[in-house]
Amino acid sequence: MPKTRAEKFFVVLSVLHERSEEIEVPWEASNSCRTAFRVGMGQGMIRLERIPANGPERSAKYVAYLQDVEGRVALELEQDDDELPGSSEVLRELYEVARYSALRGDELLQSVSNALKKNEYQPVTPGTETAIEE
Repeated sequence: MPKTRAEKFFVVLSVLHERSEEIEVPWEASNSCRTAFRVGMGQGMIRLERIPANGPERSAKYVAYLQDVEGRVALELEQDDDELPGSSEVLRELYEVARYSALRGDELLQSVSNALKKNEYQPVTPGTETAIEE
């Protein structure tokens, strides 16, 4: 039985992870950050963010935020919380599912696949690609 706020939030994130794998959860891209995605529920939202690594020997960090409807953070959970074994895996996987859903990955993949079959290519708008930092 969860005792701390962090444990309770982790349970919610774990259930959301399971649901996001089973059904179409309406994740959307955050307006404030290119590497954050959110979903509204109840009287608030959950926002997931990927923070790029700062240095060649470090890896990206994943953070989950519980926010009210005005975007104020009520609770935050970072991966590798010593009190929560498995938090790294759940946060990383939930982030990947949220990003794919918010960016309409299935539609995008189908569109690219169809264009490839037809040998249709188009110029890429300068500045639209994002470097992936690990």
